[in-house]
Amino acid sequence: MPPKKNPAGKVKPSKVLIKKKPVQKADHQEMVKLSSLKPNKQNPRSIRSEAFQVLKDSIKRDPELLEFRPLVIDAERMILGGNQRFRALKELGVQEIPTRWVADGSKLTEAQRRRFILLDNSPKGMSGEFDYEILANEWELDELLGLGFSNVDLGIDIKDSPDGFKDVDESLPTEHECPKCGYKWS
Repeated sequence: MPPKKNPAGKVKPSKVLIKKKPVQKADHQEMVKLSSLKPNKQNPRSIRSEAFQVLKDSIKRDPELLEFRPLVIDAERMILGGNQRFRALKELGVQEIPTRWVADGSKLTEAQRRRFILLDNSPKGMSGEFDYEILANEWELDELLGLGFSNVDLGIDIKDSPDGFKDVDESLPTEHECPKCGYKWS
């Protein structure tokens, strides 16, 4: 059927309804109350206060990264992995987190559960080592220090002593010497 014309001879628009795409609603995000999770009282890992502050700063800066390193819980909701992240969230005043920040470890056997508690914390030698040349070429020093690396970690020798500290004179006579390694001290 040809389009209808109005008296002026112009084509009238048809009354065909144009289907609009549905408006995408924000995903309803299910949440987990931190109070429903239990820290592992036998967690074999601790954290120094300086490192804990770096962890809290990291979570404040990039909370969405917790999706990629979730808290892992067992069937009783005890935290198998992520006890320090849990503690940091609580200290930051967070009361609930998205469910995608929590992983279900309830299907682990008791032996797997025990191993996971240790392995999640990357024991020495199991977490790899940093390539300091790549770090030096790809990241700024301030960025690395802000992410928790220390001058010692990065092999940076601080030449300037703080006020009040005297430079060490290696030529001073010493009173003691270790018979095994030869280290001398006064």
